[in-house]
Amino acid sequence: MCFRISANPIDTLVGYTISRSFVTNNHLFAVGVNQARLVNVSTGQKLDYNSVRNAGVIKGKGQYYIVDRKKMLTVYDLEGDVLYRADGVDKVVGDEHKMVLVKGSSDGISLIVVWDGQKGDIIYSTGLSIDKIELLPSGRYLSIRETEVKSDTRSMKILDCLTRKVIAPLEIQNIPERVVKVTEVENGKSFFNHCGNSNSSFGYSDG
Repeated sequence: MCFRISANPIDTLVGYTISRSFVTNNHLFAVGVNQARLVNVSTGQKLDYNSVRNAGVIKGKGQYYIVDRKKMLTVYDLEGDVLYRADGVDKVVGDEHKMVLVKGSSDGISLIVVWDGQKGDIIYSTGLSIDKIELLPSGRYLSIRETEVKSDTRSMKILDCLTRKVIAPLEIQNIPERVVKVTEVENGKSFFNHCGNSNSSFGYSDG
């Protein structure tokens, strides 16, 4: 729920201790326990939200998002108007230009969706359980850690968010290790993975 309040002097954001991020030079978005607030630091106008599970900003687009306790994700503009909604959202990552989310579907399929500031596109789907997603430093590649349903067997994939090509090296598929780490090298020219006590590297071509 959102409440519009004018405040003067500018709110000090006491209690909003989880994160504070500027959406623009004049708009500060702060997150606390079960709550979030957007403040126009020039005018003192506030937009308040409750029942917040997760929240963040897409600074390059002048947008912010909130995932509520019912796993409904909503993207807002600076006026508090709704730009996009998705239900069943379990995980969210992003950078200054986009947001990547994992959502469930009614048939048990997990979907990965990219919101680019204008539209949400499904770029990956799987019948496996998605344990973790992570945007690699270039912002183009997404690491995806999956687990077989009713199993401890894990797999790691790299998804090219631009071409939607999936990279799945054999050495990091169907493995028992809980910790699998992939490092991007030279903006995606190659990748280095650490799995248990072993290390290896693999290349990638988008041609």
